[in-house]
Amino acid sequence: MNVTYFKRFFLYFLLCSLGLAAAESLPSAAEKKEYDYDFAVYANREVVTFKQDGKELLLLDRLARSGEKTLYFWKEDFIEQDGFYYTKTTVNRKNYQLLARVNSHNLAIDYCQTDGFDAAYSMAVDEEFLYISNSYTDRLEFSRYDLDLNFIGKKKIPVDFMAFPNQMLVDGEYIYVLMGQVWPDGGLANKIWKMSKDFDLVEEIDLEYSAGALLRMVLADNSFYITNPNEGVDARGEPGPAYRLFSYDLETGEQKTIELEIPYPLKIYYDEARKNLIIWHYELYLPTFTYTIYSLEEASSQILRFPEYEEIRQKEQVLPPFLLFKDHYYFLFSDKIVDYDPDLDARQEYDLTGFNLTGVMGLLVNE
Repeated sequence: MNVTYFKRFFLYFLLCSLGLAAAESLPSAAEKKEYDYDFAVYANREVVTFKQDGKELLLLDRLARSGEKTLYFWKEDFIEQDGFYYTKTTVNRKNYQLLARVNSHNLAIDYCQTDGFDAAYSMAVDEEFLYISNSYTDRLEFSRYDLDLNFIGKKKIPVDFMAFPNQMLVDGEYIYVLMGQVWPDGGLANKIWKMSKDFDLVEEIDLEYSAGALLRMVLADNSFYITNPNEGVDARGEPGPAYRLFSYDLETGEQKTIELEIPYPLKIYYDEARKNLIIWHYELYLPTFTYTIYSLEEASSQILRFPEYEEIRQKEQVLPPFLLFKDHYYFLFSDKIVDYDPDLDARQEYDLTGFNLTGVMGLLVNE
């Protein structure tokens, strides 16, 4: 694959992955009371809490925010661990991205500035540590923080290729990194690095695919499921469509593909209770926001679309919704919250237009 187009694809991905919660620093968790809410919506200069009342929302609190007033949460990396959500932000006035920890009980946000301008290329969390990666032209850096965002240590790994640590996952005693590699001659490789929690490389798994990028993965029943958003280049010079997931069995090493109905599968999540893969398709090349719910048990797909935004997207930029997966699947748009019940294939919409919210960017839910 041509290096120019590969880099262009990653640029598109980074630009469209920005997103969600307009964040301003709150006092520490010790200084804030806990809030009882069904929904907490992060918006510009405030966080607003609601109770559900049938098909309506009852306003509870509007909490003013101070400090960092312009930072957004990174849209995709919003990882839950024991009541906290870990993410990163857009750049601050000093041109640094920050790591952030969101407390779902008292709604406080703690920030941490890393050594690099990019807070993290990818990240993963377990019950003890936050692990992050950073990519540079000549090296990879992997760092470890405790769950209070205190720095623990770092390891630098020299490389002689463009390295993209697209996804990090923790399983047992190991960290798995989905690694895109682009060589100076334009050659492309997709691999999984199995690493110790001290970032020693234990095994390098070649996924044996070089026609496009593999960008995100989840671990389900001892197999990785990996998105393949694009393959080759189309007539316009844009990344060409791909319609598949790759799977890799950790025990046997067997690799398979899953064919999808919709192209450009980009981000992926796993609903362990239902054995569902939820696939977010890259909206830049599709008329509306589109998601595939793929049942691993039934090997069947269900397509979830939001056609009401198709026309407006032709006239102006509409950010993709913020996603939160709990027992139900939640989609936060600027004008509403959509509560999707995957068991009934049913949606409940909650109108936000009457609450005078601006810059609606993020969501917490108590079920």
